[in-house]
Amino acid sequence: MKITGGKYRNKNIEVQEDRALRPTMARTREAIFNILQHGRFLNHVLFVEDDNPSRVEHRSVVDLFCGTGALGLEALSRGAEHITFVDQNQQRMSLARSNAAQLGETARVSFVRSDSTRLPPASRKHDLAFIDPPYRQKLEAAALESLRDMGWLKPGAIVILEGGKQDDPPEVAGYHLLDTREHDKTRISVLQFI
Repeated sequence: MKITGGKYRNKNIEVQEDRALRPTMARTREAIFNILQHGRFLNHVLFVEDDNPSRVEHRSVVDLFCGTGALGLEALSRGAEHITFVDQNQQRMSLARSNAAQLGETARVSFVRSDSTRLPPASRKHDLAFIDPPYRQKLEAAALESLRDMGWLKPGAIVILEGGKQDDPPEVAGYHLLDTREHDKTRISVLQFI
């Protein structure tokens, strides 16, 4: 698997043979970052501290259910300031750590081994969050609540939620749904923390 854009474009990301691990495919990652870069939903954004609050550059990002770390590494490649990877599986955390090290990105990453639906109190607030839980397990609402309740997001933060096409984004207090898109077998939902 390869990074799709930015300074590490075409660099390899290691993946494991693990049926429970479903890394975000390259075309879907590209679609997510195009949505963020072009911000077609900006007329709905509730907090605008700069001209494009969805941009990735200079942002602090949290990648929940990180698996290989593909989404967070893609954000680093495209100019994110810092990535916090979260996963409860030690092997997946080791894989994300190894992939970050292969890119020489140990200084701009941190790792939290935790259930993404029961996060510890945040050590920093983030501008952008990726949530890519296992499909059809109904973990999205709990992950959103945990981000909110444990102080992981800045006001106005953008959240990208990945799910199956049949999975509607949950309605969770504190979030405003900005947009949904279908891409291959995936529904990409863009929310804003209010």
